[in-house]
Amino acid sequence: ISSSSSTKMWLVDPAPADLIIYTFWEGDQYDIYTIRPDGTGKSPVTDSPGNEEFPRWSPDRRSIAFIRYEGQTPYLMVANADGSGERVLVAPTDSTSHIGGAAWSPDGRQLAFHQYTNESGRVNVFVIDLDGSDLVNLTGELPYDASGPAWSPDGARIVFSAYDTDVD
Repeated sequence: ISSSSSTKMWLVDPAPADLIIYTFWEGDQYDIYTIRPDGTGKSPVTDSPGNEEFPRWSPDRRSIAFIRYEGQTPYLMVANADGSGERVLVAPTDSTSHIGGAAWSPDGRQLAFHQYTNESGRVNVFVIDLDGSDLVNLTGELPYDASGPAWSPDGARIVFSAYDTDVD
């Protein structure tokens, strides 16, 4: 995989046996692509006016989760692995300024992610079912920001980074 001064790309997630998924900057926006490990078969997964970043394969590699920014507004999106069937899983509230860190549960039925809201002034870790129901703030009671969720292999626990942003 190559890049030039006018393009940027990041390898983001392990792939099915024959594909790598990544974010690629071309022209004036980020989109998500797949490519074979030998560098052939580059194929767009997303192509919208927004910027799509941080793709994550589902455990069965049939779906992806990613973040779409429309201007400065973030959305947590889910789509089939080829980009079809795209839908918003988490839409921002008026006070949401950041959504990130999407992590699939091992069984592929939930996503953990972090979200900053102006209301709380904190970054919290949430879990949501893939149908958009049962949104749970796991860290709302902590006096710290929390981000970067990752599931245990059995799906029973979630680990995350916690940090105090009020330290002088």
